[in-house]
Amino acid sequence: MADPETGEVGIFRTHRRAVIPVLLEGDPPSATIPGHHPVAGRTLHIPKRLARTVRSGKFHVTRDAAFPSVVAGCAAPRVPRMGSESVSADTWIDEELAACYEILHRAGHAHSVEAWLPPDAGDARRAGAFDPERWRLVAGIFGVCVGRVFCAESKFHDTAVGASRDASKVVLVELALHLRRRGFDLIDTQLVNPHLEQFGCFEIEAGEYDSLLADSLRRPASW
Repeated sequence: MADPETGEVGIFRTHRRAVIPVLLEGDPPSATIPGHHPVAGRTLHIPKRLARTVRSGKFHVTRDAAFPSVVAGCAAPRVPRMGSESVSADTWIDEELAACYEILHRAGHAHSVEAWLPPDAGDARRAGAFDPERWRLVAGIFGVCVGRVFCAESKFHDTAVGASRDASKVVLVELALHLRRRGFDLIDTQLVNPHLEQFGCFEIEAGEYDSLLADSLRRPASW
C-alpha cells in the first residue's frame, strides 16, 4: 500500500484476514477446503433484492474489458458518506502501484470485473449493442489471483450516475459467481466492514489463511 501522506509503498499484514466464501447455499462441500478449516461450510450470501438486480441484467457486466480504468477509478480520492464505516477519503493506490497492477494484468495474474450503463444512463437491457467507447463505466472491482484465492484489492462506484445504484455490489457478486464456476476457494478482502459483512465476509486467523493459500498454490485455479 502507498502511504497517502508520505507516498512510500509498504507491505502491511494483519493478524486476522477477512474473506468471502464463493460457494452458494446448497452446493456440495468443497473438495479443496479441509473439513476442519474455518472456511469449510461457509457460503456466499446475496441479499434478495440485490439478487434480483443481478438477474435483471440492468447493468452490462464484463471481465477484463477496462482494467486500467477500474484501477484508476479505485485510485481516485473518495468522498466519505455520512455515517459510512466502509469508505475512506484516502487512496492507497499511487502511480507506482497502478503500474505494478498493469504489469500483473498483462501477465494474466490481475483481473477486473466491470459494470456499465448505456450513454443515456438507461437500462442496459433495452439499449443497443455494447460499445465500451460510448457506454459509461459505473463500477468495477480488481484484484490478483493467487492459487485458488482471489485477492480483491479495491472497487469503485461512480455515484454521480443516479441509475448506478448497487453497481459496485453487482460487480462483487458477479466476481464471486465467476470464481465459484472456476473452482476458486474464496475472496480475500484483507479487512472486514459492514458493507462486506452482508455478503458473508468474516475473519480467520492469519495462520489459517496462510495454510489454505499455500495449499491452493499447489493446485491453482484458472481465471
